[in-house]
Amino acid sequence: MKPLNTILLLVIIAGCIAVGYGLPHAPERVVELVFIEVPVERIVEVERLVEVVEEVEVIKEVLVYPEVNLRPFADKGELREWLRQDKTNELEYIYKRYDCDDFAVALSIAAAEDGYYLGIKGSLRHLQNFTIIDGKMYKVEPQTDEIIYWHKVD
Repeated sequence: MKPLNTILLLVIIAGCIAVGYGLPHAPERVVELVFIEVPVERIVEVERLVEVVEEVEVIKEVLVYPEVNLRPFADKGELREWLRQDKTNELEYIYKRYDCDDFAVALSIAAAEDGYYLGIKGSLRHLQNFTIIDGKMYKVEPQTDEIIYWHKVD
């Protein structure tokens, strides 16, 4: 006999003996495992990542501001005359919508448009404008055009 047949015969005999003697660990029925080779077709989807490289031109943006030559008011009389001609103080005051800060910004812009430097100063409660004339700083109330001496500057 061939060796494979011998092993097979021994397994069958051992199984019959186990079933015949009713051993407690022997199964009541015999399950036969059958392996069948079945051809399987595998379809695999593959995503391809194509990296697109674009040539990017880097543009450096440079802001160019026109030269601004703002000058201070020559004297208090020139400031008074300019304020008399300016109409910012005649704008309508609207509580919390167009109030002191808006008046101060508008007056400063109007001064700059006419070539004068008129700064903005203030606190959390009120904004005003200011200017320096002959080493003295003056506050300007933008809603009334009142000029108030503030202090001397070095």
